[in-house]
Amino acid sequence: MPLLDATGYEPKEPSKFEPIPPGHYPVVVTGVEEKPTKDKGSRVVLTLEVLDGDHKGRKQWASYMRDAGVDPGTGQPKDTQCVDIATDSLKNLMQAIDLLKILTYDEFLNHTAVVELATAKKMFNGEYPTEVRGYFPMSKLDELTKPKPLNNPIPKDSEIPF
Repeated sequence: MPLLDATGYEPKEPSKFEPIPPGHYPVVVTGVEEKPTKDKGSRVVLTLEVLDGDHKGRKQWASYMRDAGVDPGTGQPKDTQCVDIATDSLKNLMQAIDLLKILTYDEFLNHTAVVELATAKKMFNGEYPTEVRGYFPMSKLDELTKPKPLNNPIPKDSEIPF
């Protein structure tokens, strides 16, 4: 018996997978993986799943550099600014989920938080994806997701210059 049989299969139009739009979303951490980088460093990748709303069940990944590795040309350690930024982001998540000390990254699993997604500044595969910009406690969900009042009130007739 074949592993996969495409007999009679009619090709479908490729679907365009749209990123989750920028905004604030309640999420749960469903996956944590530490991965090596090509420069002999390491990064932690979190899998976040949206809990509610139009994007319920959608996944967002957040990757954080934990060790920048070495410069292949010089063999010297690489700049650690990216590690510092990643550490701040992970500490921000820890504060949001009220987990002040961890011994393993798996301790992030099954915790909930509100994530802020924003359009990335760097293009990836010809598009600007959304990326995680911050984490907030779940207690802030209503405050972060309620519609904001307009800051531009309708001018009075006397205020219109023409």
